[in-house]
Amino acid sequence: MLVADPGARNLSLAPLSGGAVRDWVRATLGSEAADEFCRACHGATSGNPLLMSELIREVSSERVAPTAEQAARVQALGSHGVSSVVLMRLARLPPGARELARAVAVLGDTANLSLAGALAGLDNEAAAGAAAALLRAEILVGDDRLSFVHPIVRAAVYDNISSIDRSYHHARAARVLSVRRCSPEQIAAQLLQTAPAGAEWVVDALREASVLALSLGDSKVAVTYLTRALAEPPPASRRAELLAELGRAEARTGAPGAVEHLEQAIVLAPDPREAAAAALELAGLLKFAGDSVRAVAVLEQAKERVGDAAPDLSDRLEVELIGCAYISVSARRMLADKVAGLDDCGGAPQTFLERFKLAGMCFDAFAEGKHRDHVIDLATRALAGGDLPTDPVSGGHAFVSAAIGLMFAERYADAERLYTGALEDARKRGSGVSFATAASLRSLVNYRRGRLSDAEADARAALNLAGEVHGSQGFLSAALGTLIYTSLDRGTADSALECLADAFLLEQATDNLPYSHAIHSRACLRVAAGDLHRGLEELLASGRRELEWGAPNPAITPWRSSAALVHARLGNVEEARRLAAEEVVLARAFAAPRCLGVALRAAGLVHDGLAREKLLREAVAVLEDSYGVLELARSLIDLGAAVRLRGAPTEARTLLGRGQELAAACAATALVERARGELRAAGARPRRTALSGVDSLTPSERRVAQMAAEGMINREIAQSLFVTEKTVETHLGNTYAKLKVRSRTELSGALTSAAAA
Repeated sequence: MLVADPGARNLSLAPLSGGAVRDWVRATLGSEAADEFCRACHGATSGNPLLMSELIREVSSERVAPTAEQAARVQALGSHGVSSVVLMRLARLPPGARELARAVAVLGDTANLSLAGALAGLDNEAAAGAAAALLRAEILVGDDRLSFVHPIVRAAVYDNISSIDRSYHHARAARVLSVRRCSPEQIAAQLLQTAPAGAEWVVDALREASVLALSLGDSKVAVTYLTRALAEPPPASRRAELLAELGRAEARTGAPGAVEHLEQAIVLAPDPREAAAAALELAGLLKFAGDSVRAVAVLEQAKERVGDAAPDLSDRLEVELIGCAYISVSARRMLADKVAGLDDCGGAPQTFLERFKLAGMCFDAFAEGKHRDHVIDLATRALAGGDLPTDPVSGGHAFVSAAIGLMFAERYADAERLYTGALEDARKRGSGVSFATAASLRSLVNYRRGRLSDAEADARAALNLAGEVHGSQGFLSAALGTLIYTSLDRGTADSALECLADAFLLEQATDNLPYSHAIHSRACLRVAAGDLHRGLEELLASGRRELEWGAPNPAITPWRSSAALVHARLGNVEEARRLAAEEVVLARAFAAPRCLGVALRAAGLVHDGLAREKLLREAVAVLEDSYGVLELARSLIDLGAAVRLRGAPTEARTLLGRGQELAAACAATALVERARGELRAAGARPRRTALSGVDSLTPSERRVAQMAAEGMINREIAQSLFVTEKTVETHLGNTYAKLKVRSRTELSGALTSAAAA
């Protein structure tokens, strides 16, 4: 045949351009055909002449007017017309052509000629002849790798196969791919289209594909493969194993079915070790979903079942059991004796259990307000070696507890590095729970460092997963708190944020220790809106809750100073001063400069005259030696206002000017405006700076723009941030408009110029 002749050369005609399609439409349907209708025709046919001719015929037959309003009907009309033509052409082709076309339709993107021929039951010569006929009929394109001229054509061929035959063809395709040692995901893609038949080789193939998907961080695909494997079904002896694997994969994605499947795996597991492994996974998921009491029961039952047969496994169960006390108020009460029994191994820990004990002691030390140097020592030794798991539902609680200790002890650079590493690990593993946890906690680090844009971007990234990722609730309170604090400082807090906070507090588990952050932040939101009494009530409630579980340290939430400022506004001066003084004492004992600076500022503001100025000056001096740039800006502005009232405008302008400069660097717009007002009152003429260029971008837009400028494509950005590609496209579109650029190259230049400035 001609196509098999070595001297023959295939010539492929280019598809019709958009202009050519427009001319064709107007020549046949009328010169008034709308541009939108013409563009729809080009989009539906990709400029293929066969498809265009059938589309025009259908449009004419149905008497569809070529208007903008009718453009949406184009795709459906084209599909209907093409289907009948394709099937008629196939019927007229030589033997083997229809079988080869069906094979290509079943195989999809994997359809090379040899593979498709084998599936169609054709030898090489017959396959080549059938391919030539399909190419001439404008049904297929390509040479060795075959594909349909348009998705509509593939749909026509594929839809003409009965559902029973489709399952048979896909099963045969999987077998052919397996014999040829094709990739596990290619084989699994075919098996997903087959009907369950109890074949163990199908279970094996799908499980192999799930292992590969998990190694590549695609947990959702792994869940799909394992769900289908269980439907096959597997032999009874393997069901517990597959249920456990499915539960683990679902736990990474945050799918709610993980709990049920892991519970079933525990019940069905014939071996106590296998049951204990599933129990560890289930307990991690439960405690971070707000059900630590149930997690305690699961772990205790697993420990009893394992007994002394597996000391290493018993230690892991003990770690997870005690870990429940560091996420739950109720579990902490239940495990009080175990927490009290934690001891320092002295020096470098040798086992995971010893490292976990140090992490737990670190957590207790900062909660109780012991000196920050002690907290840092415990955290540093617990984290030494850098090989602790970071996923909180997969043994990562030691990492989380120690990193939190470093954050509250104001080792912000170390904490940020750890959380950034955890985020990278979450992206690689496809763990939505781990991503939400690390993003929530890094948002708090960024806020305390005065990086409001980064803080807000992290907080929103975490909160966006709240409704999708089961088990992420443990630390989302930190993300909500950060979002509220940044919104107040940026002057963007509104009624929508109040609704978000109210809904969050109703839906989240109140037993989680970080829940106090949510209560405190919503109280601050109420106070800012002028609801002083309800705000004060919630501030005191958050304080009672902290004290209830043994955490008097104001570094966690400065509820005393926040309540003191509200008391002062309500005229309760004595109570205001008492609370403020109490916080100063506790902060001095902890010795973290930002924490002490916050307390000193509040103590100054609830006093008058020289006492106010003295305390504010001490706050500024302390904060100068901290990473709390935003709090330094706040204290400088408060001190400048106090100095102005004393009648020293020159010094006031100096203090206020520096405070305004630092607030602007933090993107704290509301604080900048306050400083501007004080500067005017002190006799200065500060200029108002409108946001433009890079400064006009939202935190999320800026983050997406930076990733795009670094060369990441939209799909990679979406996967990294656990958002949809549509969200990325929207952010980039807004960014291009604000920066007046049209490409990623220009975007990179705009961001680089802004950074240099």
